[in-house]
Amino acid sequence: MSDILGAKELAAMLGCARTQVYRLVKAGKLPAGFHLGTELRWTRESILNWARERERLQAGPVIRGYQKRTGK
Repeated sequence: MSDILGAKELAAMLGCARTQVYRLVKAGKLPAGFHLGTELRWTRESILNWARERERLQAGPVIRGYQKRTGK
C-alpha cells in the first residue's frame, strides 16, 4: 500500500467518484494535496489526519444525562 495517493486511490478510499475528489478540493473541503507532474497527489497521513479532525469536529460536545423524549 502506497503512502502517496492519486485521485483514483483517494476516491476509492473515500468511497466517491474521482470527479467528486476534484470538486471537494476546489471547494476547499479536502486538503489541497500537491502536484507530481500534472497530477494531484495526497499523502495517506494527511487524508487520515483530515478525516480524524472532521470526525472530532462533527462529534460535538458530550452531553451527560441526556434522556430521549418520548412525547408522553
